[in-house]
Parts: sequence; C-alpha cells; structure tokens
Amino acid sequence: MATRPNARQWLFSLKAFLAAMLALYIALALGLPRPYWAMATVYFVSHPLTGATRSKAAYRVAGTVLGAAAAVATVPLLVNMPIVLMAAISLWIVALVYLSLLQRSPRAYVFLLAAYTLPIVALPAVDQPAQIFDLAVARIEEIVIGIVCAGLVGAIILPAKVAPALRARAERWLADAAAGLTTSCARTPGPTRTAIGLLPTSSRWIS
Repeated sequence: MATRPNARQWLFSLKAFLAAMLALYIALALGLPRPYWAMATVYFVSHPLTGATRSKAAYRVAGTVLGAAAAVATVPLLVNMPIVLMAAISLWIVALVYLSLLQRSPRAYVFLLAAYTLPIVALPAVDQPAQIFDLAVARIEEIVIGIVCAGLVGAIILPAKVAPALRARAERWLADAAAGLTTSCARTPGPTRTAIGLLPTSSRWIS
C-alpha cells in the first residue's frame, strides 16, 4: 500500500530539483551542446544522505574522465570496423561492471562511471570521429557540473547526516525484535492429550 511522502522525502526531492535547475542553468550559460546531461546527472548521483553524495563525488568524476579517455582512444582506431568497435565497448562495460562489483567501497563508482561513460561518449561520435575529443570534453563538463551541483546543494541546504538515519533504523530494528520476542514469550502451550483420555470409561466396564 502506497504511503504519502514524509518531510525528509519532500526535502530530498526539493534539494534534487534545485540542484538540477542549477546544473541546467550553468550548462546553458556555458553553451554546452547537451545541457540536459548536467540536469540528468544530478538525479543519477543524488542521495538522501549528504555524506554519501559528497564522498562519492570524486570517484564519480574520476570514472567519468576514465571512460571519456577510453572513448577518445577507442573510436578513432575502430570507427571503420563497427562490429569490432561494438565488441570492444561491450567488453569494456562487462569488465568495468565486474570490477565495480568486487569493490565494497565508494571506489566502485570509478569503475561504474567509466563503464557507462564510454558508450555515452563513443556512440554519438561514430558518425563524426574527428569530433570525438570535443564531444568527450563536453560530456565530461556536463557530467561534472551535475555531480558538483548535487554535492554542493546537498551540503549547503539542510544537510542530512548519516548518524540520525542509522539511529532511527537501529531503533526500528530493536523495536521489531522486542515485539517479536514479546509475542513469542506470551504464547501459552495448548491442551495436551494424556493417556487417561484414551482409557475406556467406567460405564463400558460396568456394562
């Protein structure tokens, strides 16, 4: 059953919207070719907890630069061999996603961002491989603007710390555990059958 958003969820939605509009404005002011990428990036990287958005920002930027650099190195070499180019992009995505799954820290975002930045940059440049460097730089600028705006707005406007969220979740877990324990202890054993109930009645012996 769907429930109405609470105050924390409304605040997160408002902050994401403000960050997206700020990123879109900056991208338009700079005359970037696809400013909507900056706005979309905000929603991709935003997190209700400020620390999570801020701590992963540097890794996301590094992954974006790595994926764009791979596109610049791959497209000019393989643009005349489309099947080989698609195979190289597929292998890159599989390898980088696999490496991201091996990581249990924010460093996984380096591999994850690099995995899908390569096709984002490379595929639109297939028809114009001479422009691959300019496209890569523009895409890096758009994505970095979105990442920076998401982290900046999240840190300035009523930042949500991780400690209260963890405390609230721990309290819910303890409450559920206490309720389950209380229910288990309150149960009374049901009636049991005894051997006396299996014996014949005295009336049968008398008859």
